Amino acid sequence: MKKLIATFLSTLLLATVAGCGSAGQPSSPPSPEATSSASTEQLEPSSESNAGGTGATDVNFPTRNVEIIVASAAGGGSDLLARALATELKFSQPVVVVNRTGAGGAIGTMDALTAKPDGHTILLGMVGPFETQPHLLDVQYNLDDFRYISALTYEPLFLVVKADAPWSSVQELKDAFASGSGNTLKFGSSSQGSVPHLAQEVLYKQLNISADHVPFDGANSAVVALLGGHIDALTAHLGEINNYVSSKELKILGVYSPERSELAPDIPTIKEQGYDIDISATKFIAVNSQVPDEIVEVIRSAVEEAKNSDSFKEFLKVNYSTPNDISEEDLKAQLKRESEMYRVVIEQLGLKNQ
Repeated sequence: MKKLIATFLSTLLLATVAGCGSAGQPSSPPSPEATSSASTEQLEPSSESNAGGTGATDVNFPTRNVEIIVASAAGGGSDLLARALATELKFSQPVVVVNRTGAGGAIGTMDALTAKPDGHTILLGMVGPFETQPHLLDVQYNLDDFRYISALTYEPLFLVVKADAPWSSVQELKDAFASGSGNTLKFGSSSQGSVPHLAQEVLYKQLNISADHVPFDGANSAVVALLGGHIDALTAHLGEINNYVSSKELKILGVYSPERSELAPDIPTIKEQGYDIDISATKFIAVNSQVPDEIVEVIRSAVEEAKNSDSFKEFLKVNYSTPNDISEEDLKAQLKRESEMYRVVIEQLGLKNQ
C-alpha cells in the first residue's frame, strides 16, 4: 500500500512540473485578473536587476500611454526631434509628447525623474539640464539619477545675426562692440544657462566685448526676436535657423565646432577666425535609473528601431542633425566630462543663481 501511494505521489509531482515553464509559471494563459496583478509586480524595480538585463520580450510593457517629456517649448528643435521619434516608436500604446518648460530645462527633467519609475515616462535629454543647470541652480537631481538609453543626435552650434547686419565675421562683430565703443551687444538664446547661452558667454569674453544676455522660452522665440531686431545675435542649431538663412533673412558668422560642419561646409569655424572654441550639443533618451532593466531594454530596442527608420533618418537630414550612436556608458562619461567643463566656465563667469 505504501509503495502504491509513493508511486501515485511521484506521478502527480511529475505532472505538476510538466505543466510549468522554466520559471515555475503556468504555461497556459493566465486569467485577466492574474495578468493585471502580475503586470503590476513586473513593473516594480528589482534589487537583483543589473544594467545588462535581458528578458525584455517577457515584460508586459507598456500598459498605458508612454510620455516623452521635452523640457523646452513646443516648436523648437528638441520638440520637433521628440515628435519625429514618437511617430516612429512601435509601442503597443500611444506615445505622447509633453512640453514642460522652465528653469532652463530643469523643471521638465525633474518631472521625468519624479514620475513613477515604470518606463511610461521617458525624457528627451538635452545638454543644458544635465551639464549646465546643476552648476547654475540648486537642482534636485544629478547624472547618476538617470539611465541614458540612447544617443540621438550630435548638433553643432552656429552664431547667427540678421542678414542686413553690418557684420559678416566674428572680427567685425568684435570691432563693432569693442570695449570702449559705447555699444553693447544684445544676444539671445533658448534659455538661461543653456549651451547656446554659455557658448556666447565664452565667445564674447574672448572677444572682450560688452554683451548682455536676453533669455527666451525656447529657440523659436529667440529666432523671432532676432528677426524682429529685438536682439543683435544668437547661437542656435542649424535646424532652428536654416529656413531663415535660406530665405536670406539671417546670416551665419561661424560654427563653434573645431572643424567645419558637414551640414554647412561653407561656414567657417570660430576657431578659423582666431578664437579656440569647441562647443556642441548632444540629445538623447533617458529614464529614471530605477526603471527595471527589462523595461529599459524594451524602450532601448524600440528607440533603436525608430532611429533606423527611413523617416527618422530623413527628418535628421532635413533638420541638419547628425545621427549619434555612442553607447550608454560613453554618453554618460561624455556628460560627466562636459559637465565639469561647464562648471569651470560658470564659476569663471560668475553666473551661478543669476
